Amino acid sequence: MAYKIGVWSENGMKIMFSSNSKNLNGGKVDDLDPTYLRWQAHRRGMLELDQVLGGFFDVHYVSLSPDMQASFRDLLAVSDQTLFNWFFKHADADPEFHALIEQIKKHAGIQPPPTAG
Repeated sequence: MAYKIGVWSENGMKIMFSSNSKNLNGGKVDDLDPTYLRWQAHRRGMLELDQVLGGFFDVHYVSLSPDMQASFRDLLAVSDQTLFNWFFKHADADPEFHALIEQIKKHAGIQPPPTAG
């Protein structure tokens, strides 16, 4: 059974992805396939990460530059515990992800830790 997933982009366009997308590379998963990327962003091991990454993907992914899209795809390969620390425990993210992490935090409304003073 095939179904379609509708995603509203930031500029108001509705983008449709089909669940019966066929892989043309011998059955291997295409890591550029928006349906697969959306699944990865929404199906983490922690609900908090599902909401943060999935919400960001749904709203911003299509409008990111190609370099930032590549960075987001690479970010999806990072372990859930590491991502959780970067987003919620304010651990220092790898420099290659710093700008993207800050953009995702801003979208999700994650506040910086209070400064001592």
